[in-house]
Amino acid sequence: MAKPTIEGSPDDILQHMLQSNYREHNMLVYPHLDVLRDIYSRYCKSNIEKGKEIVVHLPTY
Repeated sequence: MAKPTIEGSPDDILQHMLQSNYREHNMLVYPHLDVLRDIYSRYCKSNIEKGKEIVVHLPTY
């Protein structure tokens, strides 16, 4: 079942991402690359500090 689209500030989006369940598949579409970088770097940092996940970051340009 698809969840509704969530719109909000980067902090709101980050909180929703941090509350997602294991094995969920989520899509993040954000029009501003700088804000997207901030969101995913904070998400990765938070989960690494909790010891909850392993993060493989493969940037492409």
